[in-house]
Amino acid sequence: MARQIFTSRMSSILALMGVSIGLGNVWRFPYMMGKFGGSAFLFIYVLFTVLFAVPALCAELALGRESRKGPIGAFQLALGPSTGMMIGYLLLFTVLIADSYYIVVIGNVFFTTWFSLASGFTNKNNDQFMNSLNNGWVQFTFSAVILAASLLVIRRGLIKGIEAVSKWMVPFFFMVVCVLIIETLTLKDGMNKMLVFLRPDIGAIDSSVLFAALGQAFFSLGLGGTFLLMYGSYMADQQSISKSAIATAAGDVGSSLLAAMFIVPAILIFNLDMNSGPNLIFITLPRLFSQVPAGRLMGTLFLLSLTMVGFLSGIAALEVLVGGIKDDTRI
Repeated sequence: MARQIFTSRMSSILALMGVSIGLGNVWRFPYMMGKFGGSAFLFIYVLFTVLFAVPALCAELALGRESRKGPIGAFQLALGPSTGMMIGYLLLFTVLIADSYYIVVIGNVFFTTWFSLASGFTNKNNDQFMNSLNNGWVQFTFSAVILAASLLVIRRGLIKGIEAVSKWMVPFFFMVVCVLIIETLTLKDGMNKMLVFLRPDIGAIDSSVLFAALGQAFFSLGLGGTFLLMYGSYMADQQSISKSAIATAAGDVGSSLLAAMFIVPAILIFNLDMNSGPNLIFITLPRLFSQVPAGRLMGTLFLLSLTMVGFLSGIAALEVLVGGIKDDTRI
């Protein structure tokens, strides 16, 4: 059976952005900027993305397209049958372990979206929300829904499945975040807080900032010889790898910055905890949405868009597993 190919350059870039844009952009990036010198961290992050992450992305896409295989077949082509198989299966096992918790996190975000739509976040029901979120059956149910929906998309194939959902989920995310930025700027002192957030703190730059920015550049794009390599195997022969890599990186960096431009100033306005780390989504943001005007609508839209981009990343991880095994076996 001939390998499916993305129908257009734009559809492939949107699918690649769907891999890269995820919880790391919204969950991790804002508090990394808040912790490591504001826009000084942003500058170093962009620099490392251009110098290191984009070339690595080009390499993954090129290896995937040349081999027309997943990690196992691609690394066998590059490193030989034995070494390539060992590395390929090790990568598949790593993706399996990582996606096992990532799907649970996406399920939690999905539940948070549902709670925001059904009840909205108020000071009175925050305890109810946290008790529900900590319920194991709730986590299992919503994670199972995400897993089933992901497998359904993969079952529909590259064009009718992955490409189709990426075409509308990625633009929806950008549209929602842009609306939320405008809403944030209309808040009292919103513009001043935005300028405070974007003001670089050069004195904060040290070795820890450099390593954090480098890690964010690779983590955010999803580099590692798996997701992007697999999607590279679906790229058309005539498509420019370098232009696709630059466009994907630009979309990834842009999504991180746009999300931070909404989250950070709003948190500063309401004196919430910017350094709450992983609790940012499940504790800080619900408190934020309980205080802003039209918080129920804003919260639902934001969390829905976040669920979508997280969902696309989860699909990519499962596609690596399904496609990788299918390429190397008769299954």
